[in-house]
Amino acid sequence: MGFKDDLKESFKHASVSGNPPHNGGTPVTSEGSTTLNSVGNVSPPNIQPLNGTSILRKLLNIVVDLLVVAGLIYIATIYFFPGQSGHDIEIVKSSSVPGSPLIGGLIGGLTGGIPMDQTATIGSGISKIAGVSGTAKWSSFRTDKYKDNSNICCVQAVVDTTSDKGEQQTATFQFLLNRSSKYVELIYYGVNGKPETMLSAVMALQYGIL
Repeated sequence: MGFKDDLKESFKHASVSGNPPHNGGTPVTSEGSTTLNSVGNVSPPNIQPLNGTSILRKLLNIVVDLLVVAGLIYIATIYFFPGQSGHDIEIVKSSSVPGSPLIGGLIGGLTGGIPMDQTATIGSGISKIAGVSGTAKWSSFRTDKYKDNSNICCVQAVVDTTSDKGEQQTATFQFLLNRSSKYVELIYYGVNGKPETMLSAVMALQYGIL
């Protein structure tokens, strides 16, 4: 036997150490991953199917989260950026108390000659009516009569107060506002749901008397 034959015989009886890259044993698996079984076939990922209840619950959670976020955004917008409504209210508040020489004369006669305060504003008049213990709530909205004119809105002030006799009273004032010209007109005044006269409205705003 020559040298080549001896070399072949040596390789034939030699042992190989180490493990093969694919030994056909138990595969290592992880959740949601594909696996290779003992015969080399690929197993599908371990995914749990969603039933109708789970899908509905997830959708409801998403809707609730969106509503909460929308509510927070709305509150923040109203608080930090009052927008057009807040601007309308401020215009009415800073406007002079409505009146005329005739009304001024009538009020002077009723008050024993006490003149009207020509610098009085609607906002200061509402504060006088509310006093220390009362509250005033302002709002702005569109009216059906002028629904096609976005330049006109109604500003309302509702004052809850207590009379000298301890009776609860609610006074409601409504003003029409032209946003362009800033013209303000008193269109309604009522106490406890009962309409009152223009003279009564001016007296209330001037002297805080309901």
